[in-house]
Amino acid sequence: MKKKDKLIVFLSIIIVILVVIILVLLIKKGLPINSKNSMVIDAYKYVSNSNLERCNGLVMYNKDKVTKDTLENTTKICLSYNLLDENGEEVKLDKNKKNNLCTLKDDMVFALDNYEGNICTVSKINKDDVHKKYKEIFGEDLKNDESFKLDNVSVCHYSEGYYYCGLSEKYTYSIGGEPHVYRTIKNSYKKDDKLIIYDYFLKVINDECYTSFMSNDKNDKCSKKYDAEKDINYSFMRKYGTVYKHVFQKDGDNYYWVSSEQN
Repeated sequence: MKKKDKLIVFLSIIIVILVVIILVLLIKKGLPINSKNSMVIDAYKYVSNSNLERCNGLVMYNKDKVTKDTLENTTKICLSYNLLDENGEEVKLDKNKKNNLCTLKDDMVFALDNYEGNICTVSKINKDDVHKKYKEIFGEDLKNDESFKLDNVSVCHYSEGYYYCGLSEKYTYSIGGEPHVYRTIKNSYKKDDKLIIYDYFLKVINDECYTSFMSNDKNDKCSKKYDAEKDINYSFMRKYGTVYKHVFQKDGDNYYWVSSEQN
């Protein structure tokens, strides 16, 4: 066989091997989807939280697998409300005559604005909006409306078809350094009726790196390389970030969140 023919045979074998590898990957992971696709952007919002003080932060990022069944009902309501907060109607409540609080109904009380003055300003959102967002995120109906803690200083009470959120009469202090979180999408795939998003995650507190938001498992390799004076870029995340796998299920034209876990 001539050298030219041998080369053609060799290249043909390489091409076949590459095609097989690509087919195996497509079967295993699915069809690659651009991370800037609106489908991916919309779904990724469900595992995001721009305000880490609300709803316990990035609750989907834990050392163990997280599903809707492992989350408290109040946490799921909080996450649903958090995506609607800007749509709230402002309501003013007058201070009680006997104490420096405002009473909505029975034991549903709020603290005065800035914990002084004569008014309590609260945000009011229709429960139907919360239920709709809940269904979009978790793919099921919200069965029990409950009051919940929004953050360290705010509480949301449910009453007669509405959620009212304002300052709590009791608040908690955060002890220790504030967490800084970095996330970036690695890749995304569409497989059958599921959307799968892989991303890199990194939490930093006092120059120490952690593998999840909800646990205290340290990422020692990252901590040794982390420099607070330098920006965290994609290359750093790829080397030292923890990979998470987020699964979403198709429902009509949209996808709802199913699970998140370290990959």
